[in-house]
Amino acid sequence: MLAVGNDGKAAKGEITGIYFRELGFQLDSPSADFDYSSSHADAIIRQFIEQQQQETKIKGIKVLQVQNVNGKVRGKVLVKIQGILAKPEYLKETLND
Repeated sequence: MLAVGNDGKAAKGEITGIYFRELGFQLDSPSADFDYSSSHADAIIRQFIEQQQQETKIKGIKVLQVQNVNGKVRGKVLVKIQGILAKPEYLKETLND
């Protein structure tokens, strides 16, 4: 039980908050110079996050690491997300089983 409602009964609803998620990415780059801010990586990561969970808002993306080796760009970003942390799940009582 995450929260207690009125009269000591379990509360119903969703718990929302801000959390961080580290994501890795890999892109092909035609040039030896790669600039994250002018690439499509930011848009791709935002689209990925939005497809994973509904009702999320991206509050920021921080680049942690970027490598460009032979036209393959690999990196990691830290994404700050505001969204649902927990949803209620209704389980069938099995006390009499």
